[in-house]
Amino acid sequence: MYCPVRLKMGRSGDRNFERYFFTGLSWDEAVARCPNFVYPACHNSKDNVTISGDAIAMKAFLEKLTEEKIFNRAVESSNIAFHCQYIAEAGPRLKASLDKVPRFFVY
Repeated sequence: MYCPVRLKMGRSGDRNFERYFFTGLSWDEAVARCPNFVYPACHNSKDNVTISGDAIAMKAFLEKLTEEKIFNRAVESSNIAFHCQYIAEAGPRLKASLDKVPRFFVY
């Protein structure tokens, strides 16, 4: 689904932080193995963690996981890694945009 506010709020300058992947890693493995600029994002199950981060760093890490025959699959997220620490930069812009939306209360 196209959401202009979501897409606008998720983009920030020249950063290259646009990827999410499911992996066949445990949380502890992901924490230990993720290189700089790649972050464990969601602890889905004992052997499934979503990672996110810089697309260039992610590519190298995922190639390594593939070579080791460790499951990994892209998550469609409109090329925005919402669980990545970098998305916090969009917070003030999102709040400013939401403050402009009229508030209607339904009781």
